[in-house]
Amino acid sequence: MASFGGRYTTTPEVGLGLTEATREYSHTWRLEKERRAGLSFGAEVEAARLEAVAGDAGPEHRFVLGLGWRLEKARREDVALEFRLEGARLETANDNARPEHRLGLTMTASW
Repeated sequence: MASFGGRYTTTPEVGLGLTEATREYSHTWRLEKERRAGLSFGAEVEAARLEAVAGDAGPEHRFVLGLGWRLEKARREDVALEFRLEGARLETANDNARPEHRLGLTMTASW
């Protein structure tokens, strides 16, 4: 979907992950520049719920806010450099455990 006068694209995503031990439901919104050239900004918001299939463990909830800058279409088409700052809060439902906070910085380069 076009956003901010067509300069950016907003993309919603719904996810379902199933394994023998867990189920995960997620909903994500991404905001990226429409025309990517040079240094482009992107943002992402994700909310997820992770449930154990068996046992008494309560579900976990995750909220993630990611911000990143990507250097694209430099001299070669296949060159990209991305810096991403991500913060997350994980909470265990039906439990008195304290929530867990995570903060990370990722740098990805491809050529």
